[in-house]
Amino acid sequence: MLGKGFILSPDQVRGLIERDPRNKDVLFPYLNGEDLNSRPDCSASRWVINFHDWSEERARSYPEVFAIVERLVKPERLKNN
Repeated sequence: MLGKGFILSPDQVRGLIERDPRNKDVLFPYLNGEDLNSRPDCSASRWVINFHDWSEERARSYPEVFAIVERLVKPERLKNN
């Protein structure tokens, strides 16, 4: 996972899923050691957007999530390439 723009808070994820339950397909818990050691329920303090190895066309079928990546990740990648 390259880019902080792929990382979301649990509140952001809840909102995305409430607005479109299909977004569950591309939103995943992003656990680290701190989560496992400090959270009794071992829940994730962060989530990550993952479009797998999908084509851009397929990823765009999740418009709100794709817009986040376009807004936060794409400019950084363009700047660094």
